[in-house]
Amino acid sequence: MALGNVLLWRRDHEGALAEFRRMIALDPNFAQGHTATGLALMYAGRAAEALEPIAMAMRLDPHYPSIVLHFLAQANFSLGKYETAARQLVDRIARTRGTDASRMLLASCYGHLGRGEDARSAWAELLKANPDFSLMQRARVLPYKDAGDFQRIAEGLAKAGLPAAKGHSGARATRLMPCLRAGLGPHGRDRLARSPPGRRVFDGPAGYGYMNTWAGPMLCSRASLIRRRTPCPTSA
Repeated sequence: MALGNVLLWRRDHEGALAEFRRMIALDPNFAQGHTATGLALMYAGRAAEALEPIAMAMRLDPHYPSIVLHFLAQANFSLGKYETAARQLVDRIARTRGTDASRMLLASCYGHLGRGEDARSAWAELLKANPDFSLMQRARVLPYKDAGDFQRIAEGLAKAGLPAAKGHSGARATRLMPCLRAGLGPHGRDRLARSPPGRRVFDGPAGYGYMNTWAGPMLCSRASLIRRRTPCPTSA
């Protein structure tokens, strides 16, 4: 589980999925493992395939943490199912009032649905929860294989006239895409190369941070960008 999480957040989607498959083979009833598999599929651009593992996790653990609803909504959002995603995000927010990530995605859903006033309301609540929220920071660190999948979020916000979407279109977005695909911030690759073996450095947002010793995904209460030094497993 830990190795798969680290590989996912380094944009090694196939490596992460291979580790998660091994994990599920060892324990087919591990609900959090199915959630992680679904999340990796979604970030790998295989959102349709992500739905079943997440649904399996929810069946295995009827008391699933609210973050699972967010991941399910992310998959539906990536498929263009904005109404479905919005309902799931509203449920998630009701269970976790301090979330900024779900409010970001909800505002984008509403933008795509032409519900500008609702989008602006969701964004205002996001800024109350986290005044330092940065869309550019999320673009840098969320491990989408295809930068266009994150661009869909920015486009929904732009449709609602939200200023958060500025800087995510045109030439600036084009310059950002290689960094997104690399999986690190604009300076992250150099920082990774300078890190000693076994102690790699990568950007991790507190809002979406995976702990590499965790038994499942964790959404922290604050979402400002942090620079984590996280030991990654290495071969013996």
